[in-house]
Amino acid sequence: MEADFQLLENIVYTIRNIRGEMKLPPGTATDIHFIGEGHSAEMRTAKEHVHMIQALVKSKEIVFHTKEPSLGFASTGALGSIKLAIPLPDEMIAQEKVRLAKEKERLEVQIQRFEQQLSNNDFVANAPPQLVEKNRQQKSQAEQELATINQKLYLTEKT
Repeated sequence: MEADFQLLENIVYTIRNIRGEMKLPPGTATDIHFIGEGHSAEMRTAKEHVHMIQALVKSKEIVFHTKEPSLGFASTGALGSIKLAIPLPDEMIAQEKVRLAKEKERLEVQIQRFEQQLSNNDFVANAPPQLVEKNRQQKSQAEQELATINQKLYLTEKT
């Protein structure tokens, strides 16, 4: 029994952590998805204490899955052998799209600036080699961030 309550405490903590990372206001109800094997201790405890979880965390619906569902734009967290996923509430998707579009624009400008510098033969020939390499690494990192942003934007379009 004590182990169940410790596990329940960890479940609630994980959900609140995900909500905090998403910057969800405390009063915003969300769906919560538990993904994992039905016989795991975490899943069994969540199912047995679903009403307690709903009392401790503002939620619309709590859903249990054995296979990964297609949730669109969602944040996740792991707890033992299960994964918890919280889809972004509809009212926040438009706000997130605007934020992602601004971030995409910023990264595209940054990448273009690095490309201009690195395609300038005088810069590459005369700048210290470590500066040239640093610019290449920063360009690569910005391209990776842009790919992540594009994927998130794609997911928000599907929702």
